[in-house]
Amino acid sequence: MSKLLKLRDWLTVDETTEHLSMLLGEAVKRSDLLRLALDGHLTLSVNFVNHARARRGRIVLVDDVPTEKFPADIKKAMDASYSGGWIDVPMGIRLNDDKYIVLEKPVLVLDGVFDIPMIGGEALDVQHEFQQLVGGPQVELTSIDGAFVTSGDGIYWQLQESYEENEFTRGSRAAGERLEALLGAGTFADAEVSAKRAAYAADRKAFKDANKRKEPAELYYPAGGLPKDSMLVVRTESMFEFLRTTREPKRIAPLKGGDGYGEAGSSSSADFAHWMFTDWLRYDTWEPMDALQLLLGVNPHFTEFVERAPLSPWPDCFRSVVCLDSRKLMQPDERKGAEWSASNARDDDEMMGLNIGWQNIRDVWLSGSHPLRPTPEYYVRWAEGKGFHVPWLEFVRAKGHFQPLPKPNQDEQKAVDRPMGAKERSTYLNIIGGLLELMLGKSPSGQELSVFDDQASVISALEAHFPNTPGLSKRNLEGKFSEARRSLKAR
Repeated sequence: MSKLLKLRDWLTVDETTEHLSMLLGEAVKRSDLLRLALDGHLTLSVNFVNHARARRGRIVLVDDVPTEKFPADIKKAMDASYSGGWIDVPMGIRLNDDKYIVLEKPVLVLDGVFDIPMIGGEALDVQHEFQQLVGGPQVELTSIDGAFVTSGDGIYWQLQESYEENEFTRGSRAAGERLEALLGAGTFADAEVSAKRAAYAADRKAFKDANKRKEPAELYYPAGGLPKDSMLVVRTESMFEFLRTTREPKRIAPLKGGDGYGEAGSSSSADFAHWMFTDWLRYDTWEPMDALQLLLGVNPHFTEFVERAPLSPWPDCFRSVVCLDSRKLMQPDERKGAEWSASNARDDDEMMGLNIGWQNIRDVWLSGSHPLRPTPEYYVRWAEGKGFHVPWLEFVRAKGHFQPLPKPNQDEQKAVDRPMGAKERSTYLNIIGGLLELMLGKSPSGQELSVFDDQASVISALEAHFPNTPGLSKRNLEGKFSEARRSLKAR
């Protein structure tokens, strides 16, 4: 995982599919992402690159929705002498039987990233792109309530379009541009061109005169979908939230041992490690999900963690876990009589231990930042640093692989452990304070000397570039930076 990911508030859809493919260990396509969003498993967002206009709304219970009285019989109400009944009509957009969205009148400008709630025309836009990607039918539905985005805290925004930009509104700017494009094709005689331009000029004047008498909000109407110049994105936190939902408890089942395991039922860690690493140590990098299984002591080539799979009954299984469907790897005569039975299941405790270990190591891995293509040694160092037991590590180190980092000698350790003197401490603090002030300062011409806006952005960058590094926690950095600045000012 890129170290910059923690600093990114959002990712493009294509970037998200790349990260999910890496983290989930399987190919994720753009159509998959859109389907997940449509089904409510992932929150999709939109970036208004060139701004957008919208009316703000809030969700209220049905009893709190403002109402207006309308004639119970609209046709008869056209008669000035109507004396029939009146009904209360809710002045809001119905979400369900209990809730409405009540909109405020002003039309405001939106800038930046907003979430897509999938309740109106915005959902149809996503559905349309999904159908195009999978070769499905064209979406012909429309939403009479318009398109919406949300900024959280129960605030919804109904997107608006200007009548000026509607080419089907007589006298609008867009209608004039459409007319000029039509006239420019050269299919009309000069007299017709002049007549059409004169008619548009009259429509334009009437359009402007009418707009002068309207309230600003009346110059807009609900948009049918997302702006054409907007871009679908995924918030980084939404991607991580989706990943957390994929970590359901899983049952795992062992696969019948095959060639390379040695004798059936063998439990020699040395045999297992030798068989595994004659193959895997040839690679310069490991895929994350493969590596995590290797660290547990199972071979990814013959392994699949699945949900709700029963444990294997075969007594000669050895240290690989897969789902029941992997019986297809067996010969037909081996499948005979291989009915599942709890009474002859082997190493149930070991299997459940692997299940728990898999969930634990996967959760810890996904919580951190890592290189895009980690080396095998990186995974081993990471596992040791996190306190995970790697069952084959002692064996492969005896073969010369993944040697532990050398420990400092006694003199070096004493130098490290020696308390820092006041003068030495002041020197280091002044260096830190000077560098920090320089990074956050400006040149004599007023130009910024670095890309960092404030101390907080420096701390965020340090955390992203050096994750899990002793001394570089947010709390410690804030304290040290404050102390360094005070030391520098007191010189």
